[in-house]
Amino acid sequence: MQPFNHFGLALFASVASLALAGEIGLRLGRRHRGHSDAEGRSQISMVEGALLGLLALLLGFTFSMAAGRYDVRQELVTREANAIGTVALRSDFLPEASRKAFRNTLLAYAEIRMEFVRAGVNEEELAKALETANRLEAELWTAAMETTRPGSWGPPILLVAALNDLFDLRESRMSALHNRVPLSIWIVLYVVAGLAMGALGLGSGLTGRRITLSIHLMPILLAVILTLLVDLDHPRKGLIRVSQDSMVRVIEGLKRS
Repeated sequence: MQPFNHFGLALFASVASLALAGEIGLRLGRRHRGHSDAEGRSQISMVEGALLGLLALLLGFTFSMAAGRYDVRQELVTREANAIGTVALRSDFLPEASRKAFRNTLLAYAEIRMEFVRAGVNEEELAKALETANRLEAELWTAAMETTRPGSWGPPILLVAALNDLFDLRESRMSALHNRVPLSIWIVLYVVAGLAMGALGLGSGLTGRRITLSIHLMPILLAVILTLLVDLDHPRKGLIRVSQDSMVRVIEGLKRS
């Protein structure tokens, strides 16, 4: 229920703020209706069109940024799952006595990476998952290094290289989680959206009619779009999450091996 609560709260706040902007514009339009003429109404219509066009441009730009970051996060999940699978395959070169323990540690590492995702925004669980991942990385690295010798080459070195790639991907995923659309862009987007709704309300007020499309439906529609964009840009909360199917499959494969 927590993701839905975050989404619902953001949606309610967006609808309320945009509807308020439209209502303010409507009341201003009614107040100045007697002082307006056809030329003034035409200029207001031009401003409405310009603001709506600018809003559409900003929405497209923001969606492109948010969707690109989402795609990167999804790709990194797949790459990390593949890296875990590569380490598992190359662990076949380990001595039989240490192979089972190594794979059990690798399975624990994959599972704690899933726990990190499930922790969401719980700081205590996130810190615990990171601490456990660091400990398991050290165990995996020590086990792999024990199989190598100075100047050696071949399967042991390939295992060490695969582990190094796996550990690098953890940091890449951490960086991708914090790489979001800048706050300044969100502020500009919401300001322009509010001005556009205010202009629509002003135009309705000058005509003396409360136009349902401008005053009610547009704020709701725009609020849904804005909330979905914010949700897409925040992978640890909300309804839109990065699929972890690749990690689930690799964990199931490790359990069967």
